[in-house]
This record gives sequence, C-alpha cells and structure tokens, in this order.
Amino acid sequence: MSIVFSEPADPPRQRDLLLPMTLIGYGLTVPLMLGFVWAGALPLTIALTYAFTGLCANPALSWIWSLCKDTARAPTSAYSQPRLIGRMMLNVAIQLACIAVAPQIGGIVLLILIIFLGLGAGSLHLPARSLRHWIPLVGVLAALAIAAFTLAGAKLGIPVATSRQRWVSTATFGALLVYSALLGRIFTREHRRAARSRQAQKTEFLLLRKMAWLDDLTGLANRRALLDTLHTRLRSTKNSKLVVGLMDLDNFKDVNDRLGHAAGDALLIEVGKRLSAVLHRGDLLARLGGDEYAVVLPHCQNEHQLRHHAALLLKTMETPFVLEGQALYSSLSLGLVLHDKSDAVGPDALLRHADLAMYAAKRHGRNQYRIFDPSMERQIHDRERLLSWVKLALQARQLELHYQPILTVEPGKRAGDPRVDDVEALLRLRDDDGLHDAAEFEAVLDDPRLAAPLGRFVLDTALSQVLRWRRDGRMLRVCINISPQHFLQPQFLANLREALERHPQCSPDWLVLELTEHGSELNGHIAHHVVTACRRMGVEVSLDDFGTGSASLTHLQLLEASAVKIDRRFTSNLFDESADLSITYGLLRTARMMGLSAVAEGVRTPRQAHALVALGCRKLQGYAIAKPMPAQELEIWLQDWPRRLPWTATLAWQKAIDTEAIRAVVEHGRSLARAKVGTLDAGERERLAHVDASKRCALGRWCESQATEYGHVPGFRKLIADHEAFHACLRAIAEAPQEDAVMHVHRLQKLSLSVRDQFWKLLLHPIRTQDMAPVAHQLDPTASTSEPDPSTSYAPDSALEAGA
Repeated sequence: MSIVFSEPADPPRQRDLLLPMTLIGYGLTVPLMLGFVWAGALPLTIALTYAFTGLCANPALSWIWSLCKDTARAPTSAYSQPRLIGRMMLNVAIQLACIAVAPQIGGIVLLILIIFLGLGAGSLHLPARSLRHWIPLVGVLAALAIAAFTLAGAKLGIPVATSRQRWVSTATFGALLVYSALLGRIFTREHRRAARSRQAQKTEFLLLRKMAWLDDLTGLANRRALLDTLHTRLRSTKNSKLVVGLMDLDNFKDVNDRLGHAAGDALLIEVGKRLSAVLHRGDLLARLGGDEYAVVLPHCQNEHQLRHHAALLLKTMETPFVLEGQALYSSLSLGLVLHDKSDAVGPDALLRHADLAMYAAKRHGRNQYRIFDPSMERQIHDRERLLSWVKLALQARQLELHYQPILTVEPGKRAGDPRVDDVEALLRLRDDDGLHDAAEFEAVLDDPRLAAPLGRFVLDTALSQVLRWRRDGRMLRVCINISPQHFLQPQFLANLREALERHPQCSPDWLVLELTEHGSELNGHIAHHVVTACRRMGVEVSLDDFGTGSASLTHLQLLEASAVKIDRRFTSNLFDESADLSITYGLLRTARMMGLSAVAEGVRTPRQAHALVALGCRKLQGYAIAKPMPAQELEIWLQDWPRRLPWTATLAWQKAIDTEAIRAVVEHGRSLARAKVGTLDAGERERLAHVDASKRCALGRWCESQATEYGHVPGFRKLIADHEAFHACLRAIAEAPQEDAVMHVHRLQKLSLSVRDQFWKLLLHPIRTQDMAPVAHQLDPTASTSEPDPSTSYAPDSALEAGA
C-alpha cells in the first residue's frame, strides 16, 4: 500500500505581533485624544474611557485566553486562532463605539479603525482562496460598522472648526501615517520571514518524500516503493506474468573490512548504476538495504526471457570496479521467481520465494542465478524441522560428545612413538531412534538461533571431560568445533572466559578451538581480534577442513592459528589422483614453513597413513586409527591401542619422500589424465613421440637417480618396465588419429596403475625389519624378524587385516 505525502495546507506560524502593536497604537492615541480634549472637540471622559478600554481590555483578553489551554494548543487554521480573531473584533468594536459616541472625531477614529483592520489581517493566517473562512468574519464587521454609522448619523466628521482643532487633526493624521508606515515595514519583514519559512517547509517536505520512496545512498527505489510497485503490478491485468528477483553482492563484507565503509558505499552506488543500465523502461530496480537489491521485470513473460535478463544482470559485474585506485572484482548471487498472476500470492510471498532462490544460488557457489521452484520452500520447512529437533534435543540433554583420537608420529624417534596426545570432540544426538551422527543435522549447527547455546554446551562438556582425564593421569588435549556464527558473535569471548572460570582446574592449553573455514565468514578484523584474544587466554585455534574454503591462504595471513587440519577430500585419493597428492603435499609444506602443526583427516588405511607420514604429516586422524567413541570406550581403547594397531609401529621409521619423487608421480598422472580425455597439445605430442620420452620425463629421471638404491629390488625393475610400456602406449596415442586413440586408453590406464603401485611400494616400506625388531618384539614376542620382500603385497595393509 502506498502512503501519499501532501503539502500541509496551513502556512508556518508567524509571531503574534497584534498585541504589542495594538498596545503601542493605543499608547500613541492617548496624547492625540488629549489633544482633541484641549482643542474642545472631545470630552475628557470619552478620551480617558477610550484609552483605558484599549490599554486594559487587550491584556485582559490575552489573560483569559491563556486560561483556555485546549484552545491555546489548537492548530493553526481559520477558527483555531480565536485569540487573534477575538482581539481584532474587540478593537474594531472599541473604534466603532467611539465613532457612535463621538462622531465629531469619527473621521479620525475611522482611520484608526482601518489601521487596526490591516494589523489584524496581517496577523491572521486565513487561506485567501477559501470564502467560507472570510464571509462570517466580514459579516460581523459589516454589521458592527452599520450600527456605528447609523448611530453617528450626519455628525460623522473631522474637527477643523478652530485653529486648535485643525492643528490637532493635522498632527493626528501625521502620527497615524507614520505609525501606518512603521506597521507596513514590520509586517513586510515578517511576511518575508514567513515566505522563507514556507520555502524551508517545502524543501523539507520534498526531502521527506524522497526519503519515503528513494534510497538515500543510491537514489534507487527503496523497499516501500518496491512493495507499492508489486501491489500495483499484481492488480494490473496488462500482463499475465511477473518476474521478481533478489540479489546481493558476494563477499561484500570483505570490501568494507579491507577498504572501509566509504569504498563499500561507492561500490553500492556503482553497482546500482550498472544494473540500472541493462533494465528496460517500466522495470524497477530497488535497494533494500546493505548490499541487497531487488528487481521487478513486468515485461518478462517466459523462462527464456527470464534467463536472458538474469545473464545480463550477472554480466554487468564482470568488468572490475575501480575504487580508490584499485581494481576490484565483485559478483552477484541472484534469485528469481516467475509468477503467474492467476495465483493468489502477495508481494511478501514473492519476495520470500526470490530470497529462497537467491540463497540457493549462494549455496551452489555464488556468482550465478537460481529460479524458484516449490522444492526450495520444502527445503526450508525441512530445515526448520531439523532445527527444532536439535533445539529440543539440547534442552532434553540428548546431545553428547564422542571422541576420536589423533595419532602423533615423530619419525626417527623410538621412545613413545607413535602416541595419542589429542582427541577431537564430535557431536552426537541420542534419542528413542538411536544414535545419530552430526552429518544428519550439521546443516543447522551454524544457525544463528542455535550456534551460541550449542557452543556453550560443547565448551562445558569438553572441559569437564578433559579435567576427568587429567585427574586419571591421561595427558590429553581436546579439540572442539566452534561454529563461525558463534565465534564471531560479541559474546563468544565472554562464553569462553566463563567456561574456563567454571573449570578453574583446567589449563587453557588443554583446549583447542577448531574453526571450519568454509567461505569468507572468518575474514576481517573481527575474526582476527577474537583469535588473538583466544591466544592471549592460552587457548589455541586451529583451522578445520583447511584448503576447502574460498580464502584459505587469506586466513593464514589474518588469523594467528596454531594448526591446520587438511580435509579428507585431499587425503583420501593420494594414490589415484595427482591433483590431490600435489595439493596435500603443498599444504603440508606451507604449514611446516609457517610453523603450524598439520593434521591429516580421513585416514582410512595404513598405506594412506604411511604415505602421509612420508609426505611430512605428523598427526593422523581417521577410521584407520579409530572411530569416534564415547569417553568410556575411549578410555578402554587407550589402554591397548598399540595391540589393536600393530602397523603403527612402522610409522616412525617411514622415510620421507622428496620433492622430485612427488613431482615425478604427479607429472605421470597429469599425462595420463590428458591422454584419456584427448587434450594433449602439439608440444606434448611432440615430446611423447620421442623415442627416449620415458627417460626424459620427470619419472624417468627420478628412476635413473634412484637406480643405485633400488636397482637390486625386483619391484624397481618392474616399475621401469611398466613405465617404458606406458610411454610406448602414450606414443601410440600421440601419433594415432583422434578417433583411433581411444582403443589404447584402457591399456594405458592399466599400465599407469601398475607404475604407481610399484612406485608407492618402493617408497612406503619400513627401513629395515631388524630396526623394527625391538618394537615388534615388544608388541608381539613371537613376531618374525625376517626382512620382507618389497615386491610383495604392502606389509602395513596386511598388518591391518591381521589386527583388525
């Protein structure tokens, strides 16, 4: 619904000049009337009565009006100025009475009456065009005048019979003319002031109207104008369809944090200009606040047109913005709804649907658009149901923490290696249906309505448990996951401090906070301040799922983290995916160079554990070590975990893999990937076609450099043979036409699998069995000390099968 702003009908209030100017006028007439008494034209009693009545009646009337509070507060309109009207009528009556009683000076009094009428009219604020305001007042004045002139009859005149009378009349006329000129000057100045006041009021009105309908920063329509337009368009029968869209800038908060709010405002203005430039006549672009915009496209009548408009809106953001001399790239997440007017849906529902589509675009990676469909609303209902389930579970004490051990390995050291120093606390929900993993409800753990109370529960529960372990002699640290939503709230530091105060025997360094660094929530000064404050308390902070967010390296720059946890999606396919291997190796090297501890998540096999240790990882976590378990089960597991995991005894003797070996196997995998999809360029085909390509590639050079160490090992000789066969197959693919290359791909994959298998078998075997003998004998006195053949199946996997 629209709100119509109209200019006020009443002019601005003027100062009440009638009373002081009236009293001055009566003060002036006193000597004039006495002059007529001296000239013999007027009795003294009439002169004194006239002056006394005028000087006393006007203040008395003001006093009476001051007692009438309701009238004094009345607004300015025709009959809401009774004080001014009453005072004017009083003085007109006094003048007319004087004319009736002393008609011999009636001409003089008539002149005074005219002056009083001008004075009163100048003080009244009556609309000139409204006759209904003037007619009653003029009628009363006319009736009084007729009565006075009737009583005066033919005697009405100006005293000029004697020289004294002529002299007094002349002086009176002069004084009244001077007084009239003075009144004119005063009221001219007053009317100019009133005109300026009216202009200021009009300017203020225009500003208020602009504020009511337009955004004050960008000049675009605001939410009120948007809703009014939607109401109008929905009632219109011109088109059967209506498109409504919501969009906001991706990572706008980063701009404010890095460049300041002035730069952020400048960006919002420029975005508004760009979006407006691609809209058509009749379309509406509105800014709803912050970095959120809305668009109404009344002429868009089908999905094809909708997608065309959406692509145009996204394309406007491709050109960088120049702010403060810096090129800044930004993007939009856009949600659209194509509404059929035959459906009874209001503006609020349309905006809600567009909002759901916009957040779907954000969830799918930002810088894109999504069109609303009913399943999005069902997802919201499912989310609310899930949120209610977890909130009720928290209130009913159905949430609990399970703990997953983290294995610490220090290659080259025998005493106490490996060991368990840390455990991660993971949330579980237990109800009548059994135990539920966090994966079933993790979608709502970062909800603003749940994040803080859940974070306080985890803090208290974890601190209580680590204190019990310490009392029992188990020197464990507990790592807990904190939602970014809770971490960035103002009360988080107070929550952390209060939790530590409730457990005064807990040292702050027994606690590690893990922050999931997805997205850009942790960017900015607030996150830096909170992390620094935690470190000052003695609580360490770790970045969880490192490498998966949009700003991993930025987080390392801004946040004083003490550790990073490499996500399982990189560590799970080390042997099959060259990209995962190179990323994991790069993240481990980055962490080591920055002095950070690195934990590899998702370790599922002993072979994977040995590979990670060989890459330089010193902390391992995953199902190969143990699944998350309740605190009581963990205590039992800690008593005999070396017997359960005999393969871990070989981790400390695992040799490190050098950079050249990693580069060799990564380049090998990249060649396989490009050959499979047929994306080898001309230069690569030329190199692969060379007869010595197997020796010139990175893996060939590495094999040549390792011939002295591994030349006697059958697996090494098989590696070289399979590698040469692999290159022969590659050469056939490079020389064959595109359509004939497919027949070689299957054999190429088999050869590559064999090459990589032999490569890892060479590098992931214990140094020597006799070096393991003391530890192996301690774990199992009957263990054999014969040296394993590196060409056979991988020993640690066999150990897992034996000890599982």
